[in-house]
Amino acid sequence: MRKIFNAGFTLLELLVVIAITGILSGVGIVNFNQTKQSTAVRLVAENFAGYLRTTESMTRSGTPFANGSSQQCDGDASHLTRTPCGGYGVVVRSDGTGYDRYADVSPRCVTPLVQGQSVVAPCTNSTPVNNPSDIVQDSVRFTDPIVITTGKGAQVEFVPPKDGICVYDPNMSADKTSCGPWKNKIIEWKFGYGPTGSNYQRTVTLNTVSGSIMVK
Repeated sequence: MRKIFNAGFTLLELLVVIAITGILSGVGIVNFNQTKQSTAVRLVAENFAGYLRTTESMTRSGTPFANGSSQQCDGDASHLTRTPCGGYGVVVRSDGTGYDRYADVSPRCVTPLVQGQSVVAPCTNSTPVNNPSDIVQDSVRFTDPIVITTGKGAQVEFVPPKDGICVYDPNMSADKTSCGPWKNKIIEWKFGYGPTGSNYQRTVTLNTVSGSIMVK
């Protein structure tokens, strides 16, 4: 008599394989989501840093505003510029879900008075963005659940042609009281994932002295 052997898997073996497959799939999904969220935060932070650099470049290079014709600032016929009198600026939305680029067309202080290498009369009172004469140029809104957790409502204004960087932080004062490379100020914006922005954080910093913008 010949013996017949049936090859196959038992029910227990199948259950074990299914359980292991499920665990590995779950780990893979978690790792994928973590990578996706971390990458999203990094890209948003780097895009914001690039936005700051572009805005500064627009001011320094004399990117035309409106019709591109020269305009007189502070009633001074000798002070003509093709850019907005107060330059271009970036302001973060107070809810931390995006930011805007705006043109400061009528600042209270345009540029500091410089003699040689010395600042005689620094510009310390450029107008904050809630001034009705400021005009929003373009806007960025986050599509992912990413928020800016620090620096909400803060703004940076680049004063033409290259004399100053004005910073307005509503948590510190009612006006831009730290302007120009002669005032040492570090301002930072922290980006995070989720409703509270507590996950996968990245920070963008601006040094008003060196003008360096970094992402870390």
